[in-house]
Amino acid sequence: MSSKLLEFEFQVRVDDRTFGGAYVKLRRGKVHHTEVIKEDILLADYDKKGRLLGIDILSAVDASLVIELVDDPQQQSALKGVLKNRLGDLLKAA
Repeated sequence: MSSKLLEFEFQVRVDDRTFGGAYVKLRRGKVHHTEVIKEDILLADYDKKGRLLGIDILSAVDASLVIELVDDPQQQSALKGVLKNRLGDLLKAA
């Protein structure tokens, strides 16, 4: 089993106390394309090799939609904890 550093960069945008979105960066790299997962709610950024770089959460969303984007079970578990601790009420239980 290879050891992977589970590191997330987490940014939350707030304007006048209103949630403006969040970005979860899973790995460094140049965005090659962005896939719309759920219109006006959830976007996923991929590099040229098709690896998930980050997830843009624009509005309240079911946490399972976010977690399903990540292939690695260890990262899924870690992401679930990060999302629960950081976004709380904006995500429905995963």
